[in-house]
Amino acid sequence: MKPRQALRLLQGTALILLIWIGLLPLPSWAVEPVAVEMTPTEQAVLNIVARHPEAILNSLMAYRDQQLAAEAEAKVQALEQVRQNLPAFVGNSPVRGNPAASVMLIEFADFECPFCVQAYQPIAALLQRHPQVAFVFKHLPLIGLHDQALPAARAAWAAGQQGKFWEFYEELFASDEPLSNDQYRKVAQQLGLNLRRWERDRNSIAAQKAIDADVAQAGELGVTGTPSFLVVTQSTITPVTGADLSAIEIAIDTTQL
Repeated sequence: MKPRQALRLLQGTALILLIWIGLLPLPSWAVEPVAVEMTPTEQAVLNIVARHPEAILNSLMAYRDQQLAAEAEAKVQALEQVRQNLPAFVGNSPVRGNPAASVMLIEFADFECPFCVQAYQPIAALLQRHPQVAFVFKHLPLIGLHDQALPAARAAWAAGQQGKFWEFYEELFASDEPLSNDQYRKVAQQLGLNLRRWERDRNSIAAQKAIDADVAQAGELGVTGTPSFLVVTQSTITPVTGADLSAIEIAIDTTQL
């Protein structure tokens, strides 16, 4: 058997094993059986693989472990880049508290995410207990799950252009009303925003670019769910996922030791 033929055979066998152990889905073309002509040498190789599948399985599992380790290391490096270049990472995102604080809590959130709503009051309480912590909001609208995630993000961003992001943020998270265009307009009126400017800003290219920039940052860090947090100090950065803020509290307390 030529080297190229052997390589193709092993690749095909590996693909079958990956499907068999559940690492790959069964392709649509594999539903119907297809007759394949093989040379005696190819059949002999398949027979060896059939008698010793653990060898290839072990190699595949080792390869998967290497990939996972590489991904974990890449995430660690990406997080360290955030810590070292924190002002650039924060950019023009809304900041509550001192931007030069020794501890910064960064949240990636979706206004329509029920877990973000659940985390809203605990975050407020945590910030009251730790006034030395600055809080940064990053938009991560899960548009595949929540129809109002992006409209709400754009409306809040537009309020921020008039210095009212945090007030808008609080109204959306604290309200029992479902998110809607009518609600956004009502909140904008209650906050005394210039409605014409607010409408222009929330429908602007700049609004979408700002949100897209936050989403891109989340992607670089492997953040896919909300709420997700980063607790950043001068020497550490700790990622936390979910509405349980006990891990955040621990990370903040650790910096004070």
